[in-house]
Amino acid sequence: MNQESFSEEKTIPKAIFQHKPKSEDIVVFDRGVQKRGTFVEFTNENIQFVTRLNTDAHYKIVSENKLQSKPKNATVTIKKDYIVYLRSDHKWILVPMRLIIATVDETGEEIYFLSNIEKLAAYDITFIYKRRWDIEVLFKFLKQELNLSHLVSRTENG
Repeated sequence: MNQESFSEEKTIPKAIFQHKPKSEDIVVFDRGVQKRGTFVEFTNENIQFVTRLNTDAHYKIVSENKLQSKPKNATVTIKKDYIVYLRSDHKWILVPMRLIIATVDETGEEIYFLSNIEKLAAYDITFIYKRRWDIEVLFKFLKQELNLSHLVSRTENG
């Protein structure tokens, strides 16, 4: 394994492109991927995604979506739902992305969700991201209860 294999910025997109998601699939990943070019590549390849974006990201608002009423099972409150251009290397990337700004109800923390999916409601996008944490809970269980310090696979399917 080389040093590049430890970079989520490289390994996550590589795994997604190799998997070749179907047009109806939605890939979900955490902030390990932040390169604007990767988001553009996903969009150009018709790969739908949901991720988190750092709250200090530079963006230019293209349009604002109407906010829907909050569902009873929501754990965040959406403050803004924008279509934006992101900034990268001192230039604007003119591929529209969806930026959803929300506040975690329990903590008051502001979080940014980024997606290239326009057809879903904003709360649906936040719920898709939240489901990602089910995997994190599994990893935590494996590490704490089964005392696994590393999860190693010797196959691509692993």
